[in-house]
Amino acid sequence: MNFYMLWLTKVFNVSNVKLMEFSSIIPPNVAYNSTKEDFEELNIPENLIEKLLSTKIKDEAKRDFEFCEKENIKIIDITSNEYPFNLFNIPSPPPILYCKGTLLPQDEISISIVGSRKYSEYGMLCTKKFAYELAKCGISIISGMASGIDSFAHKYALEAKGRTIAVLGNSVNIIYPEENKKLYYDIIQNGAIISEFPLNTAPLPKNFPVRNRIVAGMSLGTLVIEANKKSGTMITARLAAEAGRNVYAVPGSIFSQSSLGTSSLIKDGAKITTSTEDIIEDIFFEISKKLPRSEQISLFDTPKLSDKENVIYKKLSLMPTTIDNLVCDTKLPISELISILSMLEINGYIKSLPGRQYVINAK
Repeated sequence: MNFYMLWLTKVFNVSNVKLMEFSSIIPPNVAYNSTKEDFEELNIPENLIEKLLSTKIKDEAKRDFEFCEKENIKIIDITSNEYPFNLFNIPSPPPILYCKGTLLPQDEISISIVGSRKYSEYGMLCTKKFAYELAKCGISIISGMASGIDSFAHKYALEAKGRTIAVLGNSVNIIYPEENKKLYYDIIQNGAIISEFPLNTAPLPKNFPVRNRIVAGMSLGTLVIEANKKSGTMITARLAAEAGRNVYAVPGSIFSQSSLGTSSLIKDGAKITTSTEDIIEDIFFEISKKLPRSEQISLFDTPKLSDKENVIYKKLSLMPTTIDNLVCDTKLPISELISILSMLEINGYIKSLPGRQYVINAK
């Protein structure tokens, strides 16, 4: 059936609703072998009959199908047992998914983690905490493999030896962004790369809002780490809410542009999320018992430091602090301060940022 659904997606282009209406009238495999007279008896419009009978479209479908077989790209149509269960209840579910890797029944228990491409250190550390801990519980992590928060969500899910699924805004045979080439192949080994877009579809801006409905629909809830008020991340959160899924938002600084979106979501009813348990206990009560305290990431445990190191460390947080402010706050000579900061960074307790700024570092 998957070949015939692939063929129909080329006939109907991106009109999923019309495709599904047509396939309810006549099965795709029957339609493929039907004549003009057969279609006319069903009152199919003339312009559609022309596309259904097009040798060019059928040949293109055959070439794509053969390419997918050669490149180990699965074509999962909406009638397949492999089709993600969570997608059935979203508006306009994709008739087919192109998939590299493996989708498993356990991926139904999943959370989408999304956020800004222009992330802050705070956003990265929050993503590490939530993606790692949720994956450690056996919860699949869904995201869009975009630069920034999405990529970190996949990365730290894999670091926890968990499963993760990337939903692309382009075809599965194109790696975008190119910097994620290694991540792309790592995800295939421990989850799946999926897309509804036909082969060789470029990552065009118009594709990403379409993609976001699948990111939201694949999971039982969407966690927003950081987002501007007008962004693709906010579209994903809205689509999750419209599909009846839980929306979670990590609070951030009121002075940060990247926190305007999450603050807006919280005002609109998203659940304030400051720990993994806020998600797990909400929709995965039994799973909440599976995460040993030893596996949870604490971002704020104070390490064993000398007195002067401790004075400096306590002046730092996840929000960047300039060296000028540290001089004022600690009253230490700048030469001594720089020396201590260097040792703290070498030991992995803090991290330096451009502009001589410093933040604490997650373990």
